[in-house]
Amino acid sequence: MKKTLFLAFCLVLLTSCSGIVNDLINSSVEYDMQQGWESAKQNSTMTKANSKKVKKEQEKLKQEGKCPVCRGMGRSIDGKYVCSSCNGTGKYSQSE
Repeated sequence: MKKTLFLAFCLVLLTSCSGIVNDLINSSVEYDMQQGWESAKQNSTMTKANSKKVKKEQEKLKQEGKCPVCRGMGRSIDGKYVCSSCNGTGKYSQSE
């Protein structure tokens, strides 16, 4: 009888503790998700502002006769990769 009562008590205690822990974890996860959504919203507005800046910069490079993809360099900074847009010349051509 004592063993059964002890097991029942332990079972009730463990289920109540798991409920409390579950509530704490759920609220933490919900908070993290909310922060992620707000961050994503902020980044999307930042991206729109940056895209205007990038387009303006690309137009300026085109007017200067430089490839807008590699910014007139033709290769990556380390020299390992050749720009596929200008084939390594760094010059802008109308066919792009």
